Amino acid sequence: MTVTTPLALTTTFSPPPDCFTDTWYIEYVTGEYYYTTSISNSLEGWYLSQGPTNWRTCFPSGYEATTDFYYSPGVCPSGYSIAKSSVLSIGVSSETRATCCPSSFTAQADNFLVWYSTNRCFSADTKMDHVWTFTQGGTVTSMTTSGGLNAKAVFIRWQETDLQTPATTTATTTTGSTDTTTDSTATSTGLSSGPSATAATATAAAAADQSSNSSQGGSSRAWIAGPVIGAAVACALIALVATWYNRRRWQQKNSTRSYYSPQGPHRMAELYQEPKLAEAPSEAIYPGPIELPATHHR
Repeated sequence: MTVTTPLALTTTFSPPPDCFTDTWYIEYVTGEYYYTTSISNSLEGWYLSQGPTNWRTCFPSGYEATTDFYYSPGVCPSGYSIAKSSVLSIGVSSETRATCCPSSFTAQADNFLVWYSTNRCFSADTKMDHVWTFTQGGTVTSMTTSGGLNAKAVFIRWQETDLQTPATTTATTTTGSTDTTTDSTATSTGLSSGPSATAATATAAAAADQSSNSSQGGSSRAWIAGPVIGAAVACALIALVATWYNRRRWQQKNSTRSYYSPQGPHRMAELYQEPKLAEAPSEAIYPGPIELPATHHR
């Protein structure tokens, strides 16, 4: 289906979970793809495809699994990223054309493959012992071999005049006379600056950088102010404790002096003794009787 007026996809589409978990064994026979019917001894080709048999539920409205269908302007669905992009000059402006694949998938390069027109993305596994689990003819089975898993792509385009541009990644770029091709595996989806970033994108980047610098400056001031405030609080607490301790010691010392004032040593009390009588001097105070001389007689 070729459309003259491309459909716009300016909001991020979110596919159901089974679009990323289901795997089908598809056989290609005489221009037909067989999902639920097993064709034995198919010589034309078979491949593993990601997603349910009703794959239309995995894509935005109006999607067609052909190489000439695209959304413009468009953004990758959720779970998808830009796997390949190119910039085409159109007069004085330019247009970016991108292939959205499931994250970690790459864009198909071999256009001779039988699934190239419908499955433009693949994820290869070169290990010979890799176990693939898939549904073949309505039956879940497994196979151990090397190989790859294919998936459908979403093609988008946007110009410099579009306000919303899809996300891109850093990649090796080859510049030609008319376009620039970028092959990469992106890790982000949604709206962000694309290859043809506008002045609005630059303004947003400058604002984000200024916000980052402001946040870092505030963080640095917080790291400096934190230890200073902590040290001041610690010093105040130490001074408060020291004041309280000295005041308590002073109060205890005054209390001891009031109730237990020191006294001198006590003298031993002597036992009571009766006063001793004073003895008269041993020498007589008066001389004895005076005798008359023996020679005097009457």
